[in-house]
Parts: sequence; C-alpha cells; structure tokens
Amino acid sequence: MEAFTDRWADHFSKLYADLPLGEISWFTASVSPVLTELVIDGTLRPGQRVVDLGCGAGVHAAFLARHGMDVIGVDRSAMA
Repeated sequence: MEAFTDRWADHFSKLYADLPLGEISWFTASVSPVLTELVIDGTLRPGQRVVDLGCGAGVHAAFLARHGMDVIGVDRSAMA
C-alpha cells in the first residue's frame, strides 16, 4: 500500500491538482451498472457493512447508504 500512495503523491496527484472535479476523466455522478446489479440481485443487502476505498466524491457510497448499507467511504484525494 505504501508504494501505491508514494506513487500517487509523487506523480499522479499533480495531474489532477488544477482540474475541476467534473473535468477529471474518472469522475462520474452516475452509479456503476455493475454495482446497481449487485444491489438488485441481493448480493449487497441492507444492513451489510461496506467500505468504499478510493470513493472519490462518494457517489457509490451514497448509493449504497440509500439502499440500507452501513457504508464508510475513504479517499486520499482532498479534491475528491
């Protein structure tokens, strides 16, 4: 994990430093169809605990919380 965070801090974070969040290619306000399917088919159920690592703006974490999951979202990006 430390190697990843060092690479992020040393290289990748600079790429995003001056971009508004909406212009960053990985940011979307839409919930992933795959995650939606996991909720619909009951793989993820109300009451389950979920950690959303690298949650960004928290779109998926908020979606899961609205569907009854106990969610924690974590991201190292201050912008996200």
